[in-house]
Amino acid sequence: MKAQLNNYRQSPRKVRLLADLVRGQTVGEALKRLKFLPKRAASPLAKLIRSASANYGAGPVDNFVVAPAVSRSNWKRKVESEK
Repeated sequence: MKAQLNNYRQSPRKVRLLADLVRGQTVGEALKRLKFLPKRAASPLAKLIRSASANYGAGPVDNFVVAPAVSRSNWKRKVESEK
């Protein structure tokens, strides 16, 4: 099952660290690891994994986190014009 988190405003490099940490683990184990990490992206990534698991319909023990992909979001920076 596939789930995605759109327009999350944090650098992909920082989020990819957590995605690499949980890749290939069961959903239960991935959620345990993310619960105790002091990173800002841990909570949204855990929410995303729970959502994908619920969409699939099986229990958290049966599912595996296969390939969390992280790419750049589409947001613009505010630039102040010089007067």
